[in-house]
Amino acid sequence: MRASSTVLTHLQTPPTIFGMPPLFAILLFCGVFVEVVVFRMIGGNALAFGVVLVSVPPAIGYSIYLRRQDPHCETMLTLPTGFYRGKGLRVLVAGLPATKDKKRRAKK
Repeated sequence: MRASSTVLTHLQTPPTIFGMPPLFAILLFCGVFVEVVVFRMIGGNALAFGVVLVSVPPAIGYSIYLRRQDPHCETMLTLPTGFYRGKGLRVLVAGLPATKDKKRRAKK
């Protein structure tokens, strides 16, 4: 008979809020708040309600879709892009200087 696992398998998936990662849920709710405030100033309650009603369900659906594709999607999307990551490979060979000086090599 096998012993039960000591690893809590229900904790291995990140937590969700309405099926969305917490970061996406916070961004969505902040966006809805800003959207309501801006559209209330522009056109009143009816315009704000209509815009929120049209824009929130696709945002929730897309974030749930991303979560189902990769449970850790919010951490992958918050990583820096390739431009800001720096060089992929840095190698320092023992005995050689870190920078190559062509003039010094030419004199030898």
